[in-house]
Amino acid sequence: MHLALLTAFHYPDGGPAATRHMALASGLAAHGHTVTFVLLNQPAPDSPPLRDDAVRWVSVAAPSARAPIAWRAAVCRRLGGTLDTIGVGRPVDAVLLVDRDPVLFEAGLRAARRRGILVLHEMTEYPDVVGSHGPLGRMSQVYFERRHLPALDGVLVISRALQDYVAQRAHVPTRLLGALVDLSLHPLMPQIDLTDTLVIGYAGSLSQHKDGLLTLVRATAVAARELAPEMTLRLEILGGGPASPAGQAAQQECRALGIGGQAAFHGQVPHAEVPDRLAPCHVLVLPRPASRQATGGFPTKLGEYLATARPVITTAVGDIPRYLADRDTCLMVAPNDVADLAGALVAVASDYAEAQAIGARGRALVEHSFAASVQAPTVISFIEYMRGSNS
Repeated sequence: MHLALLTAFHYPDGGPAATRHMALASGLAAHGHTVTFVLLNQPAPDSPPLRDDAVRWVSVAAPSARAPIAWRAAVCRRLGGTLDTIGVGRPVDAVLLVDRDPVLFEAGLRAARRRGILVLHEMTEYPDVVGSHGPLGRMSQVYFERRHLPALDGVLVISRALQDYVAQRAHVPTRLLGALVDLSLHPLMPQIDLTDTLVIGYAGSLSQHKDGLLTLVRATAVAARELAPEMTLRLEILGGGPASPAGQAAQQECRALGIGGQAAFHGQVPHAEVPDRLAPCHVLVLPRPASRQATGGFPTKLGEYLATARPVITTAVGDIPRYLADRDTCLMVAPNDVADLAGALVAVASDYAEAQAIGARGRALVEHSFAASVQAPTVISFIEYMRGSNS
């Protein structure tokens, strides 16, 4: 099978979406399939992020066409010819549209339809959560729901909530594809000992609304008081901009709670470096709050956290309880609950051997359920199903 992934994301450091796409490509390549990244606004990389002969990278828009209108126009003119070119030798079986930009979506849909190629879309968030706001954003969302969504052959969704979203708006088949982890980039980390300092790792947005960082800061302060003086706590925070409003608010909260000297804000870190940065941490925390975004999505970083085999503390939001169980594959706490999260940190510090056993089971869950090589057959069977439906 040959899948063309049409994307305006940047690789390798284009955020969770880029990470997910590369993991999917790695999984498909491991099963002998071909994936071509059709880059709509990025030159083809001289040094490909995925060094696999089955994964190819081509660029559509001229690197000099940086103005939004100019490069979108270039995509509209050149995309069909690009699909013809990459299909020489091994025809394209399906196109995966990952951008919801109406111009790019329309261009991809038309180019694929004219060539009889199946068209899929990937949904990892509610459109109204990640789309632009205001009248223009609302118009784009309505256009997507009424024109583009019904025109698709199938949709890959990251959660049951998004399955329901699609079912309520279009008669389009969906396939649930949760976390995707490329285990070749996340080898099993060796265990570390816990003595008198519990190192807590966090990688993600500095926004309380998105990932609940302030809840983690407050819980760390509570746990630090309970564990003192026998043990100290240290926070290692990766991601975001420490000088941003959210970063400044988090640092101010640390100082106000008396843990300013125990929290290190490292800023944005290249994705390839994140595993090494997390290796010295005893426990990894994803304190996502209760929100519409949490309900519709499923955090890529959670799968990557679990892959480390470190104990993971997370919250019972969205589809997370569908896959993980408290005290089995993670420590699961209530969202927005400082006391509950602090209690989990104390539990990890009090019995680190048990916490390590939970971390090992979390890693096993990734190997059996979230690994890209395990998830790839789900995509293949879905495309084969759509082929049969359209024949």
